Amino acid sequence: MPESVRRASVKVPLAVVTGEAYNDLAFVFAAKVGHLAAGPGQPGCIADLTTIARYLGLTVRSVPQPDGRVALKAPSSLYAAQKQLTAGEELTVVRRTKRSGTGTSAVRRLRPLYKGEPWVVVPVALLGAVPHRHARAYAVICYSRARGHHLTYAELAQVLRHQSGRRIGEPVSVRAARGVVSDLERWGWVEVGRREGWQGRNMLIPLRPFEPVSERDTDNGVETTGEVCAAIEPVCGIDDFAEIDPGPQAPNAAVAPDSTAPVDEAEIAGGTGCFEDRGVGPEGQWTSGSQGVGTSVTDKEDTPTDLRRTPDIEGGSARRASCVGSGPEPVDNFAPAAESAMVDADPAAAAPTAEPRGSRRAGSSRNRTTISVTAVRAFAEITPLVAAMSAGQRVVAARLVERAVAEVGDPERVFARLANRWRTQEAPVAAPLGWLGGRGLVRRGCADPNCEDGRLWLPTTGPGIGGDQDGYTCRNCARQTEDRRASADARFGADRRAENRRTPARYVAVDASVGTPIPAAPEPMGTCDGCDRAVRGLRADRLCADCREEQESAPSAAARPSWGLQSAF
Repeated sequence: MPESVRRASVKVPLAVVTGEAYNDLAFVFAAKVGHLAAGPGQPGCIADLTTIARYLGLTVRSVPQPDGRVALKAPSSLYAAQKQLTAGEELTVVRRTKRSGTGTSAVRRLRPLYKGEPWVVVPVALLGAVPHRHARAYAVICYSRARGHHLTYAELAQVLRHQSGRRIGEPVSVRAARGVVSDLERWGWVEVGRREGWQGRNMLIPLRPFEPVSERDTDNGVETTGEVCAAIEPVCGIDDFAEIDPGPQAPNAAVAPDSTAPVDEAEIAGGTGCFEDRGVGPEGQWTSGSQGVGTSVTDKEDTPTDLRRTPDIEGGSARRASCVGSGPEPVDNFAPAAESAMVDADPAAAAPTAEPRGSRRAGSSRNRTTISVTAVRAFAEITPLVAAMSAGQRVVAARLVERAVAEVGDPERVFARLANRWRTQEAPVAAPLGWLGGRGLVRRGCADPNCEDGRLWLPTTGPGIGGDQDGYTCRNCARQTEDRRASADARFGADRRAENRRTPARYVAVDASVGTPIPAAPEPMGTCDGCDRAVRGLRADRLCADCREEQESAPSAAARPSWGLQSAF
C-alpha cells in the first residue's frame, strides 16, 4: 500500500456517519470522495463510479454495447448511495458529459464542514479493508473515544441499521453490534478492554494498524517515543498505572504495534499480518469479504495476495494497543530497498517471531493506561486511593480530574481541593470513583466561583471581607453560617448545639502511627415516649427533640383545662 494512502485520513461530517437517511455504503462512498477530492490542484473527485467501486471492493459489471464495445457499469447500490447523499445536500455532482454522449467523468465534492460542526477522522486504508458496516462502526468508536464517552454495544446498535429485508432502516440487535466489534478486534482495528470502562463497560479503543512507530504530538509537533515516556514517568511519581499523554489524542491517534507481541500466522494468511509490496491496486486499497480476507482490487475477487504460510503455532495478532516505544520495525512497514531482494527470496524472514499469547511477560506495556499530565499530578495527592483502582477506573478518574480542571480553569486549585479533601477524610473509602465524583473533586461553597469551602481561592480587599479582616474569608458563606446557627438556636437552643459539638467523632484512629481509621461503636437506638419514634442517643427524659420542644412551649398542668371535665358536660 502506498505511503500516501497508508497514512491518509479524511474528515467526514458526523451527520453522514450517524444519519438514518444514509446507508453504510453512502458513508463509505462519501469518505472516499472526500479523500479523492483532497488532492493538490484537484477541482474535486474526477474518478468515475466504476473506479470508485473498485476502490471500495464492489463488483463492476461488463455491459456489451450494440456497436460491439464493452462498457463497465458500477453496481446500482452505488448509484443509490450517491442519490442519498445528493438528496441530503452532503454531496454535489457536476456532470461534464455532452449531449452526444462524449465527455469526461463528473466532478464530485463532499460539502465543507460548517463552523462548530462535529466531524470524524476516518483512515483511508479502512475504507477498502473491512465491510461497510464495520467501517461505520469504527467511525462511531473513533468519535466516542475522542469525546471521552465509553460507548456501549446498545448505543452502537442504534447507529448500525439493517440495509435490506423487511427490517430495512431499523437498528440491528446488540448481538450483531457485538459481532461487528469482535470482527474489528480480530482484524486489528479495535482493541476491547474488558470491563475497564465506566460502570463496568467494555472500553473500545480504535487502532491504526498501518501507522508508524513514532507518534507526533499535536500541540508542540514533537515526536514522542517510549524512551521519552520512561524518562518522564518516574518524575510524576506514578510507577505502575500511568504514562504521560502529551495532550488530547485525536480519534485516530498513531498507535504502534507491540513488536514483542505474538503474531498469529492464521491471521497473516487471512490478511491481518504483514504483506508484500506487490499486487496492490491503483490506490493500494485492499478489499475485504465477509470474513475480512485481504484481496487486491487488481486481481479477481476473493483472491488473497497476502503471504500465506502454514500455521504451526497458536497466538494472537500483533496489532494491539501499547505504549508507543522504540524497537524493531512495525509489522506493516515495508523492508528497505537494500533488503527487498532478501525479503522476496525468503518470505519467512519478513514475519516476526511468534509466541503464544499467554506467554507474555507480566511487565508488558500493552496493559498500561495512558493518561494526561494533569491527571498524573492530581493522582500524586491521592496515591493510596489510586492504587486501589483498576486500569479502567484510572481512565475514568483522569476524565473526572480533567473535567474539574476545565470548570475552574486552574489545575493548582483542583490539586489543592483534592489534597484537602483527602487529608480531612476520616472514614475508609469503599468506592474510589464515587469518592472522587461525590466528594474529592466537587466544588463546595456559595455561588461565588472564587469560593472553596468558605475560603476564597484569590484574596479580596475592601469592606465586608469578614469579621476577622481576613482577605480569604468568604463573606457570603460567613453570613449563611451565621443565619443557619441563629435558626438552629431559635429552634433547639444554643445548649443543644454546644452539646452536639462536644460529641466525639464517629471515626477514631486506633494507632496514630499507622493512621488506620475504624468506625466507632454507634449509640444505641431508643424509642421516644411521646411519639414512639426510633431515635439514636436519647436523653434522660426519653424524648426526642420535637417532643421536648413541644413540652417546653406548652402551658403548665395547672393552667391546662381538664379534658375529662369538658367531656362530662
